[in-house]
Amino acid sequence: MKQSFLLLSAAKQIMLIIVVVVILSLLLYGLAWSPLQRGMNNAENAAQKQFELLQWMQTQKNVVDSLKASSTALQQGEGQSISARINESALQYGIDINRFQSLDQKQVQVWLEKSDFSKLLTWLQELHLSYGVFVENITINEAADSGHVSVSMTLSTLI
Repeated sequence: MKQSFLLLSAAKQIMLIIVVVVILSLLLYGLAWSPLQRGMNNAENAAQKQFELLQWMQTQKNVVDSLKASSTALQQGEGQSISARINESALQYGIDINRFQSLDQKQVQVWLEKSDFSKLLTWLQELHLSYGVFVENITINEAADSGHVSVSMTLSTLI
């Protein structure tokens, strides 16, 4: 093979060397460099996804912590009827219940007249977080006084 190469003219030898160098360069790129780059890109993408998952998990930790706190708080409502829980918390928040009707042991219908809207929202949040009472159905109408509403709602509990 060496003899065949030496028999070629100098121009053909140079051209053959260039072709061999180009072919070796393409092989090196195709068999080594390109897979290496692809692997690095895949590793970077996997690391980015893991980082995003970590961030999501850290934000969910706050949710879990609040659920733990609310489940502890829910225990304060155990043993009380839903009516007692609602009446007790309404007094704490200055909510005046106009009409109250028990539908069953875990569900009541409540009517409020001229209730402060922001107090109502805070009270409903407290009912949910501390007593495990949630709004199943609600109708809110604007009252004549600014910032006040008339409300008809069905409240339920799981415990």
